[in-house]
Amino acid sequence: MTDSGLALGLTNALQFGPLVFFGLYGGVVADRFDRRRLLIVTQSALALLAAAIGLLVVTNLIQLWIIWLAALLLGLIMSIDRPALLSFVKDLVGEADLPNAVALNNAVISSGRMIGPVISGLLIASFGMAPSFFINAISFSLVVFILMMVNVARLHVTRPAERKPGQVREGLSYIRRDRVLSLTVIAMSVVFVAAYNFQVLVPLLTSRMLGGSSELYGVMMSSLGLGAVTGSLLIASWV
Repeated sequence: MTDSGLALGLTNALQFGPLVFFGLYGGVVADRFDRRRLLIVTQSALALLAAAIGLLVVTNLIQLWIIWLAALLLGLIMSIDRPALLSFVKDLVGEADLPNAVALNNAVISSGRMIGPVISGLLIASFGMAPSFFINAISFSLVVFILMMVNVARLHVTRPAERKPGQVREGLSYIRRDRVLSLTVIAMSVVFVAAYNFQVLVPLLTSRMLGGSSELYGVMMSSLGLGAVTGSLLIASWV
């Protein structure tokens, strides 16, 4: 809409900023409440948000400030959804199979990032942008349906954490005391600051240097997931 790297950067800041500032509190919320029910709420909200943007695109009412608002809402929802979703993996498989489950979960997510952009690029080239938003909304709705059908009795659910002050500080203190966790946080901080800005660089590279087609953009975004899929499957086979 703007051919502006600054606009792309601001969009990503609004999307991922809430995770930085509120992600720790989202983890506390995920520990205090039933994660399955929490995910039903957050995934439903994500479905409604995707459907609303799709409708605005279809009616040609979409504007840049609406995209920024949607990115902010997405980030706020994800600051609760992401910790709950990652914790729910343990609820599904238990402690013993958790390493393999995490690796396979990452492989599935990365596979989606590899396959999805190609399909979406072809859809955009053929039918415009709106179908991708509607398909995204349907995918969240399917997750809600599956969560509602899960056999609760077979989940490995721990007791919800009691409400008490200082839980975020307690978590940070635990990370500081654990050398492996401290190094992991430092490494991931460097990665996210220096190398995780591909959602800004790839669109600009595609549009300004490589012709700007949606199919090519989809292929480039899919390539990012290929290495992640391979790595996740290797980890799953080694653990």
